[in-house]
Amino acid sequence: MRRLLSLALGIGLSCVSYTSAFAAIESASEHPNPSTAAAAWTPILISPVGPPRVFQGGDHKYNLVYDIALNNFSTHAVEIKQFDFLDGDNPQRVILSLKGPSLAAVFRHPGGKGNDLPPITNGIVWANLSFDKPEQVPNKLIHRIVLETPFGDENKVNTFDYTAAPLTVDRTENIVISRPLKGKWMAGGGYASMTGHRTALFPLNNHLVAAQTFAIDWMMVDEKNRTNTGGLSKSETYISYGKPVLAVADGTVAGVIDRFPDQKPNEPKGDARYHFPAGNSIVLDLGHGYYAMYAHLKPGSIKVKEGDVVKRGQEIALVGNAGNSSTPHLHLDITTGPAILDAPGVPYLFDHYEVVGAIDSDEDKWVKNDLAGAPQIVHPSPYNGKHINDLPKDYMIVDFGD
Repeated sequence: MRRLLSLALGIGLSCVSYTSAFAAIESASEHPNPSTAAAAWTPILISPVGPPRVFQGGDHKYNLVYDIALNNFSTHAVEIKQFDFLDGDNPQRVILSLKGPSLAAVFRHPGGKGNDLPPITNGIVWANLSFDKPEQVPNKLIHRIVLETPFGDENKVNTFDYTAAPLTVDRTENIVISRPLKGKWMAGGGYASMTGHRTALFPLNNHLVAAQTFAIDWMMVDEKNRTNTGGLSKSETYISYGKPVLAVADGTVAGVIDRFPDQKPNEPKGDARYHFPAGNSIVLDLGHGYYAMYAHLKPGSIKVKEGDVVKRGQEIALVGNAGNSSTPHLHLDITTGPAILDAPGVPYLFDHYEVVGAIDSDEDKWVKNDLAGAPQIVHPSPYNGKHINDLPKDYMIVDFGD
């Protein structure tokens, strides 16, 4: 969601398998001797940020969600005409082909317009692939790019068409966790949106980290479907504030921060929110290389300390509004390391919950209702009902039970 810190940059290398309409360059396959082969230029480098892991979402789809850095190292602007996702075991099978508006919708870069990537500039393609059945998910992915640029002959536009090295799909079994809260909550900023967590790449310690791809901001809704009763200056007017936070699994407390005041709603301030964006927080070591991170907890409410052993369902804190937060909510994600931002986020599954509706995915609309203390417009979801071992989709209204 836009209420949490989001950054996006990236570079990297991995391009191979080259063909081109640029007549001056001959295919390397025609010259097996590399000492006599033409230079196989790839003006844009295609660099996936980590391997995608398969998981089942609350939409009953099997998903691959990951990021791809595109780096224009040439001194010419490049227009990307097409970006394809191919089955690595059967390259004739096109899983998804993006061009024109469909590419622009998932392509972000500074200083450019549409699908043009300016010279010496980085961009990101946010890849969201979904499949009806697990057997449809490929074992490997090949990324193909078609682009136009005057590179190689400034008197005309040249077309390049090439692929990157196959990317192996991660089929590691996903961790299953229990509810972090009780009652009815809205899931915001999850894996399917194109704002907030989904597009939050962090440049830390000289590398790119997708820590929050699967993070969810949980905001409670009351019996009138309100997230706020109408006050704008106090955290206490928000339905989420002060609600119990639960351990999602047995584990050990890896770290605790409890020294920041709540932010004034809708007016977050202070440099500390950049250096400690989670504010008051708990990191639980769940074992097997997984860590649960809870952010924005109420000051003085944390009931555990570093080294404590906790049990699934145990109350560990209360929902607050500390750190890089505009309104009270619980931020929860699962990572492969204890650092709050400097560890890759991974998909996780809730053992059970019930979908009781969904709100409009237009963020401006629900924020407007939130600020006014008006009921959120909740409509039936096609995924209403009980769910087992999957991850809720953005803007679902989820009932975790009493």
